[in-house]
Amino acid sequence: MPYAFWTFRLLAFAFLMPGHWGLLAVLWAGGDCWRRWLPPEGELLRDETLQDMLRRCGLAEAGLWLSDAKAKGKANAGFAGAPWRRRIVFSPALCQGLPFELQTAVLAHEAGHCRLRHEEQWLAGGFFFWMALFALMAAHWGVWPVAALTVAAWVAVRQGRPLLAPLRRRWEFQADAFAAAQVGAEAMAAALERLEEISPPAPSAVVPYHPALQERLARLRSL
Repeated sequence: MPYAFWTFRLLAFAFLMPGHWGLLAVLWAGGDCWRRWLPPEGELLRDETLQDMLRRCGLAEAGLWLSDAKAKGKANAGFAGAPWRRRIVFSPALCQGLPFELQTAVLAHEAGHCRLRHEEQWLAGGFFFWMALFALMAAHWGVWPVAALTVAAWVAVRQGRPLLAPLRRRWEFQADAFAAAQVGAEAMAAALERLEEISPPAPSAVVPYHPALQERLARLRSL
């Protein structure tokens, strides 16, 4: 599917640039939404207590899924699906490694991301990025200007992570605070400590979007 996805994008670029660059930007950003909103692989988790937590968090229509498609054996959680039909995803390692009461804290954290519209803000930023890029390409249409802008955009995306990291870390603090309001700060802190214990980050890994554990714990205990 990735090959078909990028083939469609390149064909859309070839046919719509430069005359219809605005439509191209909409389609390009729509592709990002489609990829992120695909239903998760795995199976539906039917636990009434966890579903009740989703209802308490204002996500009564959301589903809870068990999937290792993205976690790849690590204890992790995330969400998928369109904003009007969210699906919270737990990895098997998370379910096995966390006591049930701490699973509810992780669930509330992911629900916080959904309720606070963090992904929608991220996608909106991406849309304006594509609009600006394609507008520049349309205004300077030609092989070398387009090639230069493409390389510049690639470098900006690859090297711009440190610039975006403070925003993403703020979102993590906000989701932690949302979860603390539902399950208590100590439960959320205990869940973070347990996750660090059973699935520590690799020493060589660079994870700029998540604050350090001690910083998150300090924020929680100050609430």
